[in-house]
Amino acid sequence: NSARVVVAFPGRHCPAHSFEMPTSSLGIRPIPVLIAALAVTTFVSPSVADCVGDGCSEVEELQLLQFTSRQDATPESSSQGCPGPSCGAPGCPGFIKCPTEDDFPMPFKGSYPTSYTYREGMHFPKGFKWGLGTASYQIEGAYNEDGRGVSIWDTFSGANTVGMPGSVCEQAPCPVSSAMGIKGATGNVANDFYHKYKQDIAMMASMGVQSYRFSVAWPRVVPTGVTSDGINQKAIAFYHDVIDELIAHGVEPIITMYHWDLPQGLQDMSWNSSIAACDSKYKQGWYECADGTVDNPQPSGMSALVVKEFTSYATLLLKEYGSKVKYWATFNEAWTFTFLASGGRGKAPNVQPWYDADVWPYVAGHNVIIAHAMAVSVFRQMQEKGELTKEHKVLITNNQDWREPLTTSPSDIAAAEYALEGQLAWYCDPIYGVKTQSGYKHDYPKSMKMTLPYMPNFTKQEKQLLKANRPDVF
Repeated sequence: NSARVVVAFPGRHCPAHSFEMPTSSLGIRPIPVLIAALAVTTFVSPSVADCVGDGCSEVEELQLLQFTSRQDATPESSSQGCPGPSCGAPGCPGFIKCPTEDDFPMPFKGSYPTSYTYREGMHFPKGFKWGLGTASYQIEGAYNEDGRGVSIWDTFSGANTVGMPGSVCEQAPCPVSSAMGIKGATGNVANDFYHKYKQDIAMMASMGVQSYRFSVAWPRVVPTGVTSDGINQKAIAFYHDVIDELIAHGVEPIITMYHWDLPQGLQDMSWNSSIAACDSKYKQGWYECADGTVDNPQPSGMSALVVKEFTSYATLLLKEYGSKVKYWATFNEAWTFTFLASGGRGKAPNVQPWYDADVWPYVAGHNVIIAHAMAVSVFRQMQEKGELTKEHKVLITNNQDWREPLTTSPSDIAAAEYALEGQLAWYCDPIYGVKTQSGYKHDYPKSMKMTLPYMPNFTKQEKQLLKANRPDVF
């Protein structure tokens, strides 16, 4: 049982990518069983032996996973195929081999501090910035002032948007989404930051805040979301005033380009009629997919209207405020505004025909990842032209509800790792890349591909875009 079998194929040279499996996983006992197990390999494409690692095509990876699933099959799991909820090693769905304690990030294994002692003179490391962050919809208010357009959150919360740019409400009272957690809550006034930003910034400075990350409201700057429809110059001036006020008080401004408030003008919806998914007759927001692919949606990626418009919007912000702002975040918490935006999970838009939570969060997420990469590409081009300096940094803000294994059993470790990969790595793996012997691999976690009923695939061109535009900051 301590031996290992290296499965090779005639005429293939694969020393760097030998396909190894513990003999116990092959069910090896008497010699006849070994022969039977090896016989199964003849049904796997020879190219699979060479592709383990970064070189696999999607088809080859699936063949490999299916092969592994057959070898690891137990009476309880033998009926489960790949991809599927039980695809993987027994007790470890999503993993070809169960992870161990050494595979899980520290400080797992009981190394957490048991007490925290403060003593006078303690300080943060040099360069540490003590700051805070906000979202435009959650603080600005003034939802219908100075030419602002409608966001999907105005629609979701039931704000009276009649007559506003991008509105889908024809008569007040406007409907409130059934997925809205607190009916009647809106961003109409919020903290009234739009009118009271000078007071708020003065309070930040008095508290010793060193940096402030705030989001620009896309529908305030581009009311319909479509740049060619017009730019709101009052909004441009407002954010200049905010930035100048922060700098005057010694608070470093950090801009988030997008914190959930998609202009409603980029996503068609109707309370009284149906809209077809994957149909270019309609504006589909982050859910845009190629015509006729609704049964297996193919995200539109670089050709999506929302991606093109976000790129134009990002370019506008960088040109307008780049001389004053050094740090730039493209998106805030993409997991939240995609995963929780379908299936009644409580975030906007949660509307048909993009309600199936097994499919549409991943279509949206794919388009968001490409939009991020396109914005970073613009950022890099501006650095090359000298419009931004090498000191300027670009990033994306991701979020993770941290999970720890309940015990040190392989199944519990796998469950925790699976949860981390399905939230944080969903975005971080394609965007930052996973380091391999041959460089960075920009793709979705294999655990998601193995177990979820639907996952999109990156095209070769999209992978090249991601590879060429890694962020500066995590």
